[in-house]
Amino acid sequence: MEFDEDKAQKIIGSSILVGITYFDSSGEFESQTQFYGSVLSVSSEAGILLKLAGKRSGEEYNLPPDTSCIWKAEPGVYMLKSNNEEIEDPNYLCSWEVYRKRKT
Repeated sequence: MEFDEDKAQKIIGSSILVGITYFDSSGEFESQTQFYGSVLSVSSEAGILLKLAGKRSGEEYNLPPDTSCIWKAEPGVYMLKSNNEEIEDPNYLCSWEVYRKRKT
């Protein structure tokens, strides 16, 4: 994981669209979820705390303390495949891939 303090400070208060793709222990696709909100706080220890919006309004979500997976979004309307919501002109995009561990 990579944590860039300057980047972390810049994203606080910004809107962000997050996509998380899950894979099983053999690398096969399982599922995908997408959500969006605003960045409440960022810490190299506690991670990136989001206040969610849209269908998940009122929830908070904590991402790992890794700024390398966050990049500036191109202007436009983004459709969330997982629930058909739209978000217009988010400031940032974030993408994660989660692989389940093999059972030993």
